[in-house]
Amino acid sequence: MDMVGVGSRVSGVGCRRRTEVALLPLATPHPPLPTPFVGVGSRRKTVASLLPLPTPHPPLPTPSVAFERRRPNAPTSDPRLPTPPTRARVLLSIAILLLAACAKQKPIVVGSKNFTESVLLGEIVAQRLERAGCSVERKLDLGGTLVCDKAITAGALDVYPEYSGTALTAILHHDAMRDRAAVMKKVAADYGARGLSWGPALGFENTFAMIVRSSDAQRLSLKTISDLGKVSATFRPGFGYEFVERPDGWNGLLQHYGLRFAEAPRTMDLGLTYRALAAGEIDLIAGNSTDGLIDALGLTVLADDRHFFPPYDAALVVRRDLGTKCAAGPAALASLAGSLDATAMRRLNLAIDRDKRSPSEVARTWLKEK
Repeated sequence: MDMVGVGSRVSGVGCRRRTEVALLPLATPHPPLPTPFVGVGSRRKTVASLLPLPTPHPPLPTPSVAFERRRPNAPTSDPRLPTPPTRARVLLSIAILLLAACAKQKPIVVGSKNFTESVLLGEIVAQRLERAGCSVERKLDLGGTLVCDKAITAGALDVYPEYSGTALTAILHHDAMRDRAAVMKKVAADYGARGLSWGPALGFENTFAMIVRSSDAQRLSLKTISDLGKVSATFRPGFGYEFVERPDGWNGLLQHYGLRFAEAPRTMDLGLTYRALAAGEIDLIAGNSTDGLIDALGLTVLADDRHFFPPYDAALVVRRDLGTKCAAGPAALASLAGSLDATAMRRLNLAIDRDKRSPSEVARTWLKEK
C-alpha cells in the first residue's frame, strides 16, 4: 500500500503555528482528497483533522445560534425569565415615583383676623381639618379684614372666618342691606365671581356693639345708640383702627344717627379698647356682640334702634381648590355648619379673655364636647 504524505504545509484554518500532519493510508484507486473540516470560531491555531467524508458530500451544518451576536432586548429562550424593561415600563416606574413624592401634599393654610373670636374660629377650623387627616399651616392673628381678604385672593390663605356684613360693605363695597337672607345670597354670588366660596355659615351673628360702662348707662339713661346724642359733647370715643375706616363704621354711624361728637375717637388695637373703657380712659367703644368681656367687665350694649348695622353672620371664606390639598378638607369644613350659637361663642371668648386659656386649648375642648 502506497503512503501519501499530505505534507507539512497542511494546517487548520486560522492556525499560526506549523504542525506535523499524520500520514494516512489511502485506498486504491485513490478517491478525491477529503475536504478539511474547519472548526467554527476557533481563534487559536489547532491541528485540523482530515476525516473521510461520505460521497456525495452533504452541506456543512449551519452554525449554532449560540455563536450569533445577541441583539439588544432579544427575548430569552426561557419564558420563565424576566423580560428586559421596555421604555413604557421605565416611564411607568418614573410616574409611580413621582406620585409617591406628591403624596405628601402641601398643607391647607388657615388664617384669621387679629382679635380673640377670629383667632379662636381659625383654631377650630385648623383642628377640625387635622382631625380629618389634613396637613395644616396656621397663619392666625394675621391682621384686619382687608389683609385677610388680600391673602386669600392671592392664594396665601386657603380658608379664614369672615362676617357677612363685613364682606358686603368693607370687601365688596356694597351699600348696607338689612335682610339677612339677601345679604348672604349677594355675598355668596360675589365671592363666587372672585373664585372663592362663601360658607358654610357657622350658626351665629356677631354684630358691632356700641358699648358703655354700666354705671354710665344707669346714671345717664343710655339704652340706645340714639341716646348718645345726650352725651356727644363730653364722651370720649375709642375704637379699633378698622372701625374708624369702614363704611359701616364710625363715620357711617354718625351720619345715619345724626350725631356729632366734640372729640375725635382715639384708635388702638381692638383688644385694648375693653380695658381702656373699664379703666375710665375712654367712654364709648365699638365691640362685638359675642365678646365675653361685656359681661365680665360689667359693660352695657346700646341697642341699634335705627338699624344701621347690617347682619354679620359668621361664615368661612374658602378657596375652591382647597380639596386638591386634602380630599377630606371640604367635608370637614362643611361639618362646622350651624355648630355655634351666640351664647356658646360668648362663653368660648370669655375662656380666653378672662380665664387666660389658649385658643388652641379652648378649641380642642369644644371639639371634644361637640
